[in-house]
Amino acid sequence: VLRQQLKGLSRKKSEDVLSYVSRAEILRTELKDACNEDIPDDAFIHYILDGLGRAYHAFVRQYRYGNEVLTVADLKNRLLNVEMTVQQQDYVLGDSIKQERAFTARR
Repeated sequence: VLRQQLKGLSRKKSEDVLSYVSRAEILRTELKDACNEDIPDDAFIHYILDGLGRAYHAFVRQYRYGNEVLTVADLKNRLLNVEMTVQQQDYVLGDSIKQERAFTARR
C-alpha cells in the first residue's frame, strides 16, 4: 500500500515543491520502517518527478534525457529554482492578462 501511495504521489496545485518532496520522503521512511524496504535514490527521484505536474515538464524531460545524476538534496535545490521560475512566469502571465482585460474594457 505504501509503495503504491509513493508511486501515485502527485503535487497538489497549491503545494510548494518542498512540501511535496517532504510528503514523498515521509512515505519513503514509512515504507522502510514498515517493510524494511529501502528505495534507491534514483527510483525515488523518478517517483517524485512523475508527480510534479505540467509546470515542471521541461525540467523532468531534461533530467530524464540527460546524463546527470542527482541526489535527493540536489533535486530539492533544483526544484526550488524551477519553482521560482514558474512562479515568475505565472506572475508575468497574470499581469499580462490583467493588462489585456483592462485594455479590452476601455474599448
